[in-house]
Amino acid sequence: MKVIQLKEVGSTNLYFKHHLNEHHHFDVVYTYKQTQGKGRHINQWYSDHESIAFSILIKDQLKETDFSLLPLFMSMVVHKALYNYSKKVMIKWPNDILIKDKKIVGILTESVIQKDPLAYIIGTGINVNNQKFPKEIEQVASSLAKECHQTFDKVQILNDILTIFHDQYPSLLKDPEKIIDYCNRFNSLKDQIITYQSQQGEKSGKCIGINKSGHLLVERKQERTELVSGLVQKIRNE
Repeated sequence: MKVIQLKEVGSTNLYFKHHLNEHHHFDVVYTYKQTQGKGRHINQWYSDHESIAFSILIKDQLKETDFSLLPLFMSMVVHKALYNYSKKVMIKWPNDILIKDKKIVGILTESVIQKDPLAYIIGTGINVNNQKFPKEIEQVASSLAKECHQTFDKVQILNDILTIFHDQYPSLLKDPEKIIDYCNRFNSLKDQIITYQSQQGEKSGKCIGINKSGHLLVERKQERTELVSGLVQKIRNE
């Protein structure tokens, strides 16, 4: 892995998109401040000097099923690293890490169409030592430091994640059930009553778990619905 540090950047994902031909499989770019970070859909990702924002470039022949599992794979990787610092970290399908139902990590995976091979970018933002957040997200966001009441070495955390990523990458290609099993073990939504969007509008149901395809299973009125993507929110314990 070649690791590039940038003092400040609009977005680490955008950096790779703009410099795609200059970089290779498993190259990493990271910064402690990005000004145009974004999450899934139209969400923005808040980032300051107490955060880590990084992207990993994949230039590999991934199957469609491999790409669909990338968010869960990265969730597993980051969770494994952070679990060494706090046993309270949980995975929220499909791409967030929480502590006490507050978001400390966001993950955004994107594909970039090239002739050969396709390129994939995994962007990850981690609130490490942040103590303050913008008013609009202060009720739903937190950091490792706030929840653990201590400060952390950001470089060490990044190195931990990259080591685990490299070691676990073969499981994405050869043993996807390992990823699903791990994410179900630490699934913050399992057995919870959640809300989700459907073609008929917002609905609620009980989260059963993540299936082998990486989709979320929800039970409503004794019928099961398979959520491929979308925003889900826990509203209460079952």
